[in-house]
Amino acid sequence: MKYIVIKIFNSDNHYLLKLQYLKYNDINRLIYGEIVRDFTSLKEVQMFLSNYTYNNDYKNAPFLINYISNDVIIENIKIEKNKPNINKIKQQINEFYPNFETNYQFYLMNYSLSNQRKFISVKLYQKAISKMLNEVFNNLNRRKVYYNLDSIMLDNYISRIKFNNLSKHVVFIQIENGFWRFSEIINNRLIKYLLIDQSDIYFEKELNMIFHNLDRRIDEIIVDSDYKTYTKLCDDWSSYNVLYIDYVDKLRYLDERKLVYASK
Repeated sequence: MKYIVIKIFNSDNHYLLKLQYLKYNDINRLIYGEIVRDFTSLKEVQMFLSNYTYNNDYKNAPFLINYISNDVIIENIKIEKNKPNINKIKQQINEFYPNFETNYQFYLMNYSLSNQRKFISVKLYQKAISKMLNEVFNNLNRRKVYYNLDSIMLDNYISRIKFNNLSKHVVFIQIENGFWRFSEIINNRLIKYLLIDQSDIYFEKELNMIFHNLDRRIDEIIVDSDYKTYTKLCDDWSSYNVLYIDYVDKLRYLDERKLVYASK
């Protein structure tokens, strides 16, 4: 199958678009071309996608779009029982985000650090963001356009393959075109999520803050990046067990794989 795979990174109104021409099956994944562009608004992204002349060999290929940003809010609430009262959970969320159901869709997932410490991971998706993406991507004059928010896809992917770490505490770092995605995962539940831009003047400060706030009890840091960046992280974060992505089965090409599955 042929696909046009598009990743759109958004950090503080810096939009980076990465477009790939992909031929994909259950065995091989071949990239036949790649385009990277910077934009200052999602409207510019839409205009580019609407007006760009695509490879004729891919004129009927579906768009698989992954929108990656910090627009998804993740909160973690400590609970006393395995099956908490949903109304009480909503009341607690409402303390942080008054009348949150007016502006957000929300999803709840249980996880625990131990038998004594149980939590609910609350994910809030802004209805305005979902509406905006729908307006932008459904007006591209393509027959097949599939899109989603990154953390939803990551949640689905974790539940699908269980990260091969059934009871581990993992930090998953993906580095691509200067954007760093940090996902903290406990017992196959995404509990924190952050995207930072390497071109930002505060990047090093943010990276140091992340390092100093990491839980010292985490089992592994899994890095999907170029090898040079991986080895630097091994040196800088030598107190942790840092693994390169190639050592971990089925994690390479997470975004494209999930999007292809979703389109079938």
